[in-house]
Amino acid sequence: MDRTNALKSIFHEILNASFDRPVGVPQLINQKVSRNRSLSSVQRRDLVRLIHQSMRWRRRLWGEIAPSSISMDRIETMLKEAEALVIEPPYVKWSRLPVDRLAQELSFPTWIIELWIQYQGLEQTINLALALNEPANTCLRVNTIKTDREQLLSSLKNENIDCEPCVYSPLGIKLSQRTNLHALKAFKKGWFEIQDEGSQMTVLLTKVKPGDFVIDACCRTGGKSLALAALMENRGSIVASDIDARVFDEFSKRAKRAGASIVKHQWVARDDPQPLSTIKTKADLVFVDAPCSGFGILRRKSWAKWNLKKNMTEDLQKTQSNVLKKYSQYVKLGGRLVYVTCTINPNENENVCDNFLKNSGDVFAKETTKYFRPDVEGTDGFFAASFYNKG
Repeated sequence: MDRTNALKSIFHEILNASFDRPVGVPQLINQKVSRNRSLSSVQRRDLVRLIHQSMRWRRRLWGEIAPSSISMDRIETMLKEAEALVIEPPYVKWSRLPVDRLAQELSFPTWIIELWIQYQGLEQTINLALALNEPANTCLRVNTIKTDREQLLSSLKNENIDCEPCVYSPLGIKLSQRTNLHALKAFKKGWFEIQDEGSQMTVLLTKVKPGDFVIDACCRTGGKSLALAALMENRGSIVASDIDARVFDEFSKRAKRAGASIVKHQWVARDDPQPLSTIKTKADLVFVDAPCSGFGILRRKSWAKWNLKKNMTEDLQKTQSNVLKKYSQYVKLGGRLVYVTCTINPNENENVCDNFLKNSGDVFAKETTKYFRPDVEGTDGFFAASFYNKG
């Protein structure tokens, strides 16, 4: 098999897998492309780009059924036509279409487009869908425990990295190119973490300060814990908890590289109603980065929207409400509770917050709510709400 046919075969296999089992696509890309040393670095890069763009626009290009044959040239042409829609969306034409047909034009499951139109209208739904079909920029957060943004920018530019300061986050740097970040001197020194600008902004909204005692619920591998530690100038204490102890090895490596000595992780049982009982009502800040549908980060997970199910948001809402209620008991009088998701869906955001306030017995008051959106700020999609314990 010649090289062109080999690339076509790999692409077709991964495309078809996205129809059968979308959740397995990342592993397949890694196995068939990223680790395939029979391909040159340029071929791997170009094929990965083509795969992800085809995943994003899959329904527009092929509808509901996997194609039995493909033409690589034809795919490139169809993708250029689809990508042009982002620059000049045909709002009037699309406004006349049935929702199912519009969803196909936008390459989204119909139920997602119906949901978005219901609460934000047609034009904003179109803008959001198109923005989520665009590849995401890579953003870095400067680790202020070790350096500042100007020094990091200088270091990156000395290694020929095309970059610029982020617009919203004073700690953020946006890259204009893909690069092996782990090979950079600044990474090895612990000068930065990879973190989207929207994610950075949710941490900045906490108003955390040096010396605080903080609980980071659902911490995963610790990205937001490390951001909190930097804002605290590595003074105070952070208890980072998660139900999956497997994430802590990576967490520990990141914390060591960042020099974040105030962060300690702790495993908690999923069904334990008081997983941190010894520190009840002690925290200045409880940060709840809740499990969610991930609508806001679909541009980073091109296959994920084909794996989402309509009824999943109802189950997630119950989980989110339980987590928020569980961890609210650790906020001290006058302390702050911050609820964050990476989704753009009122059922998982405003509705969860409203139910929490309704059932909190007038203990908590809402301070602020904020969305960060790919179609507005150009960040990943995040929601953040802050409450304070008024007693």
